[in-house]
Amino acid sequence: MQFLPLTNKMGYEFAIFNALIQFAIWGTFFSLNKFVQLSFFYKFSVFLIVFSIPILISLLGELIFGFCHFTFGLNYYILFVLPANILGFSVYEVINSIKIKLKAILFYFIFLLIISGIIVEIYFYPQIYFYNLIIGYFPGTIYDELIEIDLKLVLSRIIPLILGIIFIFIKRINCKNIIKLYFLLIILIGYFFIKPHIGLSTNKFVLIENLSNKNETKHFIVHFDSSIENDNVKRLSLLHEYYFYRISKILNFKPNKKIESFIYKDDIQKGKLFGSRAADVTKPWLYQIHLDVNSTERNLLHEIIHVFSAELGNGPLKLAGDYNPAIIEGFAMAIEELIEPKRNLDELAYLGLKHYNLSTRKLFNGFNFFTQNSSIGYILSGSFIKFLQKHYGNKELFKYYKTADLRNSYKLEPEKLFSKYFTYINNQNFKFNSYKAIYYFGYSPLINKKCARYIAYNINEINKLFKEKKYEKAAKESKLLYNESGNYAAYYGYLLSLIKLNKFLDAKNSLNNFISVTKNSNTYFTLKFIDTKLNIALSKKCPEFDTLLSYNLSESFNFEVYRLNEFFTKESDKINDYIFNETNFDVNRIKSDTLKFLFLDPKTLNAKYIIDKAESYILINKFYKQFNYERLSEEYFINGDYEYSKNLLKRSIDLNIDKVKQCLYFSKLQKINWFIENGNNKDKN
Repeated sequence: MQFLPLTNKMGYEFAIFNALIQFAIWGTFFSLNKFVQLSFFYKFSVFLIVFSIPILISLLGELIFGFCHFTFGLNYYILFVLPANILGFSVYEVINSIKIKLKAILFYFIFLLIISGIIVEIYFYPQIYFYNLIIGYFPGTIYDELIEIDLKLVLSRIIPLILGIIFIFIKRINCKNIIKLYFLLIILIGYFFIKPHIGLSTNKFVLIENLSNKNETKHFIVHFDSSIENDNVKRLSLLHEYYFYRISKILNFKPNKKIESFIYKDDIQKGKLFGSRAADVTKPWLYQIHLDVNSTERNLLHEIIHVFSAELGNGPLKLAGDYNPAIIEGFAMAIEELIEPKRNLDELAYLGLKHYNLSTRKLFNGFNFFTQNSSIGYILSGSFIKFLQKHYGNKELFKYYKTADLRNSYKLEPEKLFSKYFTYINNQNFKFNSYKAIYYFGYSPLINKKCARYIAYNINEINKLFKEKKYEKAAKESKLLYNESGNYAAYYGYLLSLIKLNKFLDAKNSLNNFISVTKNSNTYFTLKFIDTKLNIALSKKCPEFDTLLSYNLSESFNFEVYRLNEFFTKESDKINDYIFNETNFDVNRIKSDTLKFLFLDPKTLNAKYIIDKAESYILINKFYKQFNYERLSEEYFINGDYEYSKNLLKRSIDLNIDKVKQCLYFSKLQKINWFIENGNNKDKN
């Protein structure tokens, strides 16, 4: 474990594995006759030795390979391993007191019984998290780096301690052997059924009780939190039906039952009831999708595609052959791109392949998908699956999804297919942009991060200080964390804290010394933008706009730079107020009509009047005018004003100077027209 990622440091993963091992190890003692005959005191001494040895090994490992805040990780170890070890010891004692043969087999039967609770919950319940008597806790996906030690987690680890005491008591009572065994099994099985009532698991009844607002359409049963407004419920329900319509047209089939969609009020509620705050998830075998309301616009299409893929999948989970994650996610990404081409998958894949010398074939081999950061994994797999669909059609793709066998699905050697894909990508004459490659892919996956749990915990604590406006303390803690870990997010927190304290010169000097360190990270571009803002604040001189725009990272990044440039040019007297109070800045304070248009929020007073005046704004760069119409169109669509959204999108189309975007505009126009036609009658479809 000292030579494996994540488990090589005292921490969460180290604790989970040790909890599993230290419970199971008690089963081996049945084969040691001398051990069986030892007194309770000596057995308990063995328990302490078993518990202590991994601590010493981990400490030695950290002395050799470097520290990762040992005491922080020790909290996880004590919380997870101690109850598991005591529970294993108590189960051993009960079984040892029963006069039966094959005691070790009975022990491991109970071990599997406890572990199987995870499988039952994940498979039959809506949740993807689990609390387990042995292993402890898992949030549901690897994307949740923060594992908080909260009251619920502590409660979940007190329970195996209590059960251990009860089992020791059972051992000592004078009754028939079979009754002791019955007591043991009844308690363990009873705990499984009690868990939903004490918040340690989420069955469907608990989930529906919390998401009490329901809207049923032709193909969906959508459950909402009661705090979500009725207009939003109606629009999001309609959005479900629209995506269903588009996906079924492309794939030429439909799921064989209604899909249940659960929309949480925020990521906190989703993490509590479902698991995984950081990611939206689908359970194809249950025909369920789970999103929070803030991510629905972004991820709903992707998740519905996953449900459709259940009709192609294998086994009890209805997933791709060999449960291959690259095929699962690549399929959803590819079909999503065909419906709403928000990103150019092929261009981004080209940048990733060229800059990082990636191997597409390796990505599709086993579970290598998780060895890359999520952006690389999703984009590269999506681009390859899109290539297969475009050049060979659905029939072969469906077969590949089901079998994970390229050779038999396409009657070609895999090497030839991947070679064809590489040629296809290179023949599209994309312009290589190393900055853009770093912007999208310049971060590490969890498996490669040093002290990820410790850093995530401290970043969360710093964020709390920031929200409470305790900027002095936030700056101190951020700097301490960066000095200890070298983590860029920690430095970012330090920099923002200095800015909030109006220590612009300190922030600028610090940034000058630091920014070059991040050149191969996507953090670099965020810091460059902040550096530009600091230059403005300190000197009212800014030579950096052209440099930032030359990176050509994304339309949204370029738009932010352009807006700042325009603000600096037209109303420099208010720019500091905007830069450092961005979220609270009142657009109505701006005098320039063009600036009002560029910074406009649809909720602003006279927003439509300001937008309509923009037709005459010839001084605004055509590209950014187009992008702003597109941005505002999306805002009005989300607000339910479909006609005006269409009006703005048409203005953007009229200004279109980028042929690549024509497909995106067409898809958006198609969606808006569908909503206009069906918005007043959601059951029509």
